[in-house]
Parts: sequence; structure tokens; C-alpha cells
Amino acid sequence: MIDKQQIFNWLKEFGANPQEDEAEGAEWVVQGVFMDLHFAVMRPVGEDYIQIQRGVNVSNEHKAKLKGIEDGENQAFLYRLKRGFLLCHIRYQLIFDAKILTQVLLSDRIYEDGLSKELFFSKVYKLHDATILLIVELKHL
Repeated sequence: MIDKQQIFNWLKEFGANPQEDEAEGAEWVVQGVFMDLHFAVMRPVGEDYIQIQRGVNVSNEHKAKLKGIEDGENQAFLYRLKRGFLLCHIRYQLIFDAKILTQVLLSDRIYEDGLSKELFFSKVYKLHDATILLIVELKHL
């Protein structure tokens, strides 16, 4: 079984300011901060993996830009975004309101038989890189 205290200690060593939290459907949740980006590590109830995740809200400025672009340009933007996340091997969920991207949920999993400190932090770095990809694509609009 994956030990919450082990994850907590790794995050503390890393300087990620770990904080315990709760979420529906999770045995435990630990929040952390890496390079000013917030993320959560959770173990879903009854599962043999942990999930590292973060949500990114699209700014009002970028929502306005997305609202003002043509459908073809929006489709190209979404294609680049999805392709980038897939190439990063990151799970993603795009959330829309009236066909405008408002939030992106990014996550990755580690199964307990493969958990190591090195793999854990490589997944945290991947979430960071996926976040940077999102920011770059939004600024490119």
C-alpha cells in the first residue's frame, strides 16, 4: 500500500510545503506547491495507484481571446493543446462553458508496484511542463 506519510515526507524534503487535505472518493489527499504551481496527490478509495493532479483556470483575458477567434483557429488551438498533452503522456480534461475553454485538469498516475521517489518527482515535473505548454499555447493566441 502507498504510504501517505512517505509522500508527505518527500514533498517536505523537496520544499513543496505539503498540506493534508480531503476529497470525496479519496483515501487521502496531500496538497503541494512546486515552482509556484499548486498540485494535489491523492489515493482513490480502493485503488492501487496515486494520482498527481492540478487544475488550471483560463484567465478572463484568454477566454475573451478564445471567444473572438474563428472556429477553425479554435480547433487548431485545441488540436495543438491535446497533441502536446498526449506527447507529454499526461491525462487531461478540457472543461468548456458555451464552447469556450475555461479550465484544464491535468493528471498522471503511479501504480504502487512502480512507486519510487524519482518516478514521483518526474511526474510532478511532467505536470509542470504540461502547465507551461498550456500557458504558451494560450499566449500564442
